[in-house]
Parts: sequence; C-alpha cells; structure tokens
Amino acid sequence: MLKKAMFYLALLPFGLCVLFLHLLGKLFGLTYKQISVVFNLWVQGAVLMLSGLAPLGVIVYRLTEHFSTGWLLLALFFSCYGMIYVYAFIKMLRHYHLPFDDAFDLCVKDLEGLAAKWHTTYQIVNLLIFILLYLILLGLNILICYYFYSLKLSNMEIYQIVLMGIGAVTLVWMFYKAVKGFVRLLDAGLGGCFREKYPYDFKQNLGWVIRELKSRGYREKAMIDAGGDCPGVMMSHPEYGVEMEIRLRAPLLSDKGYSIVVANHHNNTAVVMQDSASDDNKRLLMKFLEQA
Repeated sequence: MLKKAMFYLALLPFGLCVLFLHLLGKLFGLTYKQISVVFNLWVQGAVLMLSGLAPLGVIVYRLTEHFSTGWLLLALFFSCYGMIYVYAFIKMLRHYHLPFDDAFDLCVKDLEGLAAKWHTTYQIVNLLIFILLYLILLGLNILICYYFYSLKLSNMEIYQIVLMGIGAVTLVWMFYKAVKGFVRLLDAGLGGCFREKYPYDFKQNLGWVIRELKSRGYREKAMIDAGGDCPGVMMSHPEYGVEMEIRLRAPLLSDKGYSIVVANHHNNTAVVMQDSASDDNKRLLMKFLEQA
C-alpha cells in the first residue's frame, strides 16, 4: 500500500517531466529517447559540472585581486571539489555512450535497479536524481559562489571555512550512515509487521513466474514459508509428475534486493533471477523450463 501511494504521488510530476521532454523533442526534431539522453544526461550533466567548477573560478578571481595564502588554500580545496564533478561527468558519458537507444535503455535499467534496491518505484528514483538531487547540488554551488564573491575574508576566516568544510563533509557522511542504518531497521520492522499481517503478498513478486508455469500446465500445490524471509509456492505438473519450487529470497535486511529461485525437484536443477519481470529474466526462465 505504501509503495502504491508513493507511486501515485510521484506520477504527476513525473508525467509533467515526460510531457516537457516530448514537447522539447518535437521542437528540436528528436525522439523521446534522444531528447531524454541529450537533456537529462548531457545538458543537465554539463550544467552541474560547470556549477561544480564555478566556485574555483570565483576563488581564482578573488586571488588575482588580492593574493593570500588563505585564498590559495581555498583554490586547492575547490580544485579537488571541481574535479569530482568533472570526473563524474566523464564517467557518466562513458557509461551511457551512443547510440541513443542504448544509452536510454541502459539508464532506465540502472534506475529500475536502484528502485528495486531501495524498494520503491522507477518514477520516484527518477525524480529524486534528476530533479531533487540535481537542484540541491546546483543550488549549493550557486550559494558557494555568491558567498565567496560577496564577502571579504581574512586568512584566519578562510582557514576556518576550510576546516568547517572538512568537518561538514565528515558530519554529512556520518549522518548518511546513521540515517541509512535507521531506515534499514525501520524498514525491517515495518516489513516484519506487514509480512505477519499479509503473509501472502509475496505472490505479487512471483506472479509472472507462476503465470508462465500455469501456461505450461503446472498447478499450484502448496504455499511454502508464507510470511518468512524465503516464501514460495510449490507447483506440480499432473501429466509429467514434475514438481517446481518457486521461492522469493526476501531478507528483511539486505542491500542487494530480492531474487527469485525456481528449483526443479525432478532433475535437481535450479535457476536464480532478479526480482523483476524483465525480458532477460523471462528468457532465462523459459530456457530453464524447456530443459525440465
């Protein structure tokens, strides 16, 4: 229920973004996939990279006005800061290389992987990365530029800023680790409660596998460990006497997401797939069933 509510909450802004990209693509004569790669990856990535280098430009400008060891120290510090953005942008371009269709499909696959890992939807992950995170980083870099351009600082004040920056990065990292741990524990607690109250919800994850086996003549025989970390369904073929055990590996505390295991009790073979009804997983399942 919570996942559905989050999905509908993200659907409106996500739909507006899709509409904007469609209109922008028509304006420039590009398909949706092409404009998505150009705008979301190239344009937004380039703007963010330049915003990461902008503080260094402001500091160098102040350094040419009045040389001091404090401004030089800041220049070295923000050189490293800017290079992080440059490195991330180049790595992103190399990862999502042309042609456009391949770059778009790979990006969608990565976002779906994050959504599965975070137990949320593709739309929410898209909004978190390309809107929320993007605006936060862009706004932060603009504020840094304005701060260094408008204020006159002594060497001692600059040293304090550098130390405060290092301390802030350390605190943010510690806060991230603490929040991540708390969310994992909270998710585990809520997940345990929901599993106890709705022990058969796992069948939604296994639905596409069960439907494929039913189309081949298999019938549901029994539930296995409903409400546990590895629930499943036992299915059998009345004509051939073959039994298939389908399980969802769904540990409460896991960074790797869920997986699906289909085991053939007749020839003692098994196949492991991601918890996703992707074309690759469907081909893998069909190949396994053909060998049964």
